[in-house]
Amino acid sequence: MKKKKLSTIVAGAIIVGITISIFLQNNVEGNLYDTSTVYGVVKEAPSKSITAMPYDVARGEIFDLLFRNNDFNNKYIKRQIPQIEKEDTQDTKEEKITNNILNVLDGNDKEEIYKIITGKNNQDDKDYLPETTYIINKNVVSTRRVELPVSFLSQFPELPTGCEVTSLTTVLNYLKYNVTKEEMADRYLPKCNYDEGSFWDYFLGDPVADDAFGCYSSPIVTAANSYLTQHGSNYVAYDYSYSEFETFLKELEAGNPIILWSTIDLEKAFITVSWTINDRDVEWIAPEHCVVMIGYDLDANTVTLSDPLKGIVTVDMDLVNSRYIQMCSQAVVIKSNSKVVEGATKALEGETQGTTQGTTQGTTQGTTQGTTQGTTQGTTKGTTEGTTQGTTEGTTQGTTEGITQGTT
Repeated sequence: MKKKKLSTIVAGAIIVGITISIFLQNNVEGNLYDTSTVYGVVKEAPSKSITAMPYDVARGEIFDLLFRNNDFNNKYIKRQIPQIEKEDTQDTKEEKITNNILNVLDGNDKEEIYKIITGKNNQDDKDYLPETTYIINKNVVSTRRVELPVSFLSQFPELPTGCEVTSLTTVLNYLKYNVTKEEMADRYLPKCNYDEGSFWDYFLGDPVADDAFGCYSSPIVTAANSYLTQHGSNYVAYDYSYSEFETFLKELEAGNPIILWSTIDLEKAFITVSWTINDRDVEWIAPEHCVVMIGYDLDANTVTLSDPLKGIVTVDMDLVNSRYIQMCSQAVVIKSNSKVVEGATKALEGETQGTTQGTTQGTTQGTTQGTTQGTTQGTTKGTTEGTTQGTTEGTTQGTTEGITQGTT
């Protein structure tokens, strides 16, 4: 029975290989292994051919590619996976998956299969997100041009898919924290596999790998605050997601760089793969990217970015805002904890007020006491001396006059 199953799988793989080979030989444009349409974070991938691959390698390559494809995943794989029981052997699972793929190949023509496998047809039929039109109010800031002295930090070669944590490290370095992107990725960034959690809460995969997905703002806020708290910092990472672009202009004017989600080379955003995790449907938008916005020029209508892929670049402000909105409006800002600063200011004001009040009261009390004592002493002394002098003079004068009159 096992040999029969194995022969079925081998036959399936051979048919799959021959079919896709025919597609390639019939001048169908595109690369069946163009991972930029699958992952959204890998810009280029070498072309691969499966015609000469061993069965196990070919099966793994084909299934991995098809499973990650949005159309194929929704139409076929989701129907297949619930049918695979936990007690099934690995051979049984592979047989079911292979048969499922064969059914797809048998039931569709060349163009439809090409679209399913690559996520596009010859007319680049991607599921693009709509472009947005938004007028930025530039009157919210008084400074016409700002550029913060933020240095460029490349994500390569150590973190090929780690643009998010590299951007975080760029800002931490700007704030004088001597930490590497590798340390932040390894020790502080929450990570999980794509079938264990969502990119809203974790980095999916590992940024050291070429085939990882990425994450949105929440895991970056978590990583930043874990590091800052451990180092006793008064800086705090705030989730600025869904903020209007004017807010970012004001933060830049205040000296705070913005960790901002965009797309690679500001390309059009499109949905690639979707899946359900913990009863929640999620969609991965490509080509996902994360940068640091470090300045703006209102007159030129541009912003300056520290891009982990390209360096310090100046790009159109409206286009960046459009891509930011398409990428679910994700952003993070790290700045001083306002409550700590406010508390310290109030303490200083209280100390100053107490000193002034104490000095005033002491001076007034001392002056009053001194004046009262001086007046009392002066009055007593004057009265005593005056009375004594008057009495003596009066007595002497009266006695003298009485003796004179009596003698006469």
